[in-house]
Amino acid sequence: MKHPTSQILASVLLTVFVALVGCSTTKNPTHEPPTAQNGVPIQPTAPTSVIRTQTLGDIGAAAAAQTPAPTYYAQSYAVAGAPAAVAQDDDVNFYDSTGTAVAYIDTSQDLTIYLWSGKPCAYLDGENIYGFNGKHLGWFHSGIVYDHDGYAVAGVASAFLSPVQLVPLKGLKQLCPLKSLKELSPLKPLFIREWSATPAQIFFLSGASE
Repeated sequence: MKHPTSQILASVLLTVFVALVGCSTTKNPTHEPPTAQNGVPIQPTAPTSVIRTQTLGDIGAAAAAQTPAPTYYAQSYAVAGAPAAVAQDDDVNFYDSTGTAVAYIDTSQDLTIYLWSGKPCAYLDGENIYGFNGKHLGWFHSGIVYDHDGYAVAGVASAFLSPVQLVPLKGLKQLCPLKSLKELSPLKPLFIREWSATPAQIFFLSGASE
């Protein structure tokens, strides 16, 4: 007759053995990923982040779109000024860098250039601008007056991108002095679409006789 303790120990060992065998048979031997209820394998997904970038080209294009265009002189001279600023006679009006009328050419009197006050100070000889004192002042080319350095001094209304200012009444014309002997014309510089440091009023006055 067997001892009861031995029977209990044998029973426990048998139970442990059966449990171990059961675990080994239910374990997935191929180590395949778990599947969802519809049979499609569930693939683990790594978290992703979205980073918005802006290239230097995009930044440059955006900056260029916000940069206003320059408004000094037009590349062509088809842009007319304000209708109220157009001369009511045959005179050719000159405007300075602020769009203010400073002088004009009297086309009916030997192309004499008068200041707006009526003082005669220069005249046209072809494209050359000479003072009554004989000095060569500059050139009148394509609607713009240029100095000896090639910078713009004044221009007609159609040479401006923006409308010029309203013209005031012109002063009475003074008598023209005798023309002094002309000095030689210097070589033409390369004309530049930038304003001269010399104001238009001083430029034309430099040709007036004493």
